[in-house]
Amino acid sequence: MLLIACGDFRTRDLINEDMRTIFAEKQYEPHRGEADYSFDEMVARRNIAQWYLFSLPHLGKELAGIYGCATAFAVSLYGHLSGVNLDNASYSILIGILVLNEIITVWWRIDRYLRLKRSDPAQPITAEHVRRISES
Repeated sequence: MLLIACGDFRTRDLINEDMRTIFAEKQYEPHRGEADYSFDEMVARRNIAQWYLFSLPHLGKELAGIYGCATAFAVSLYGHLSGVNLDNASYSILIGILVLNEIITVWWRIDRYLRLKRSDPAQPITAEHVRRISES
């Protein structure tokens, strides 16, 4: 699990690097006059995407996952080397950090969803709605 947590951290770091580059490139900016979407709505949605990708402490969350997995591994190794059964403690630490990680992720995704959707999901999101949510 420690190796997977390290991989998750690196993946999140690569996502940040790539998405910052994409958002900075002129060719990916919304253009006024496009027939497929409203310019203001697209800008508002991009702002929410940027908030989600860059303002939330994703790397810190992944780093906490690494620390938690490393702690569980250290407790398990200590128990093995000292002849003390610390299996329950190490599994509890591991499960606890993984559950906490997922709770935080779901919380952030719900927040992102609520920022993108109106109270009536059948209605398309409007720029005014996004401004109201962003200000609250």
